[in-house]
Amino acid sequence: MLCTVIGLALVGTKSVFSGHSSQHTAAQSAIGIALVLAGAFSSACQMIVEETFIKNRGFHPLQAVGMEGLFGSFMMIVIALPAVHFIPGGDLNGSYENFIDAMYQLGDSPLILVNCFLYILSIAFFNYFGLSITRYLSAVHRTLIDALRTSFVWLISLILYYSTSGRFGEPFDTAWGLIQIDGFAFLIIGMLLYNKVMDITFIPCCAERSNEPVLVENMESDPVDPVQEDAEKMPVTPAQHPYYVVNND
Repeated sequence: MLCTVIGLALVGTKSVFSGHSSQHTAAQSAIGIALVLAGAFSSACQMIVEETFIKNRGFHPLQAVGMEGLFGSFMMIVIALPAVHFIPGGDLNGSYENFIDAMYQLGDSPLILVNCFLYILSIAFFNYFGLSITRYLSAVHRTLIDALRTSFVWLISLILYYSTSGRFGEPFDTAWGLIQIDGFAFLIIGMLLYNKVMDITFIPCCAERSNEPVLVENMESDPVDPVQEDAEKMPVTPAQHPYYVVNND
């Protein structure tokens, strides 16, 4: 777990100290960090609730994905989209996000429609696989594996940039790229260690300690008198019993 935290910190260092961060003020950066932490907290709560429903209440991952999709669609259509439509912004007709214009664009462009369908399909499979990991392992395993998405996104972004002559993706940052590589390496090592794929028990400080109690045989037990032991094994006659009463009648 410590390796994963170090990896995430190293990856985030590039975004904080690179030249792109100078475009924002300190207050904007603080608000952004606070929103990210709030999102991480809500995501952690969601994963805990999902694990509770799947493991303790016997929900199937497909059932959980369907319920999340149903409630999420209801909240987006009824609450979120109307709210952002009437909030002032830079979109069409002065809206923050013009939902009606988005529907027109979706209907006029088959490419956008296909991309939206593929996106919905990919998210459905992503949630199902994530909940399956939670069902058979735990939410912590899912979180650690999910953290590796950052490394794959970064790698694919580099491949797209150099394969499309800079049209897509981002270039390799010579100033902070090595720190990113170190961070991703820590992420991968942390996941392998937590899942017990990598064995480092040969290191003395990382060796697993057994929690089984050690039975110590007491060699200095009190000697037993053989005469007393034989007397205890002899049966007690009625006349020797303390509560025996002789009836002379």
